[in-house]
Amino acid sequence: MVQFGYKLMTETTDPRTLVRNSRLAEEAGFDFVSISDHFHPWLESHGHSPFAWSVLGAIAETTQTIGISTGLTCPIMRYHPAIVAQAAAPIGGSAILMASTQYPYRDQRDHYWERGQQN
Repeated sequence: MVQFGYKLMTETTDPRTLVRNSRLAEEAGFDFVSISDHFHPWLESHGHSPFAWSVLGAIAETTQTIGISTGLTCPIMRYHPAIVAQAAAPIGGSAILMASTQYPYRDQRDHYWERGQQN
């Protein structure tokens, strides 16, 4: 069955607006929301990068039926798997974990890692 989701961009949106947009997505009939999980914004003009797991907890608390998904968490490279499990536990049965071991392109990963180290 086809499902329709709403993408939450942590890089461009503050946490309160992400939570509000999740409630609006639920009211509009979306099946799930998927939140980006980045350590820092892709571009300086984006200006945001809240901890995705904190935002997911707030979304879980303020919504009733919508599914919640990461898109994409990187255990091992950025988080210890136990931290991911601890962060996901309060979200409960509505959560879907999408995980990856690394960025798709090594040079892209290295570029953003170096940029993050400079900040």
